[in-house]
Amino acid sequence: SCCNCWTTTTPLDTATTNRCLSSTSPARLAPCVAMEKIKAKIQQLQQEAEDASDRADEAVDRAKEAEARAQDLEQQLEEKDRKITMLEDQLAKEEDRANEIQAKLDETIAELDGLAM
Repeated sequence: SCCNCWTTTTPLDTATTNRCLSSTSPARLAPCVAMEKIKAKIQQLQQEAEDASDRADEAVDRAKEAEARAQDLEQQLEEKDRKITMLEDQLAKEEDRANEIQAKLDETIAELDGLAM
């Protein structure tokens, strides 16, 4: 058959392939050549599909990593918000305490002024 040059299961050496090709008429070789081109194109498309699939998998992995980082950053932000709230509450208490001390101090100064007169 004209396609034996390509379809043999054992690889043919160049001389055997050339002999096979030269002994077959171009008209009989045309379908085989076309078939080989189709096979090559299919292999190329399969490889491109595999590559695209690999890139998609990598993109999914990167997206998952980014999501994990975003969640981590969100947790850190919430923690910092809690600390800020706690510090604001503490500051308000300290201001209240400072106002109480200032009031007592003013009272004491007024008493001392009263005694001095």
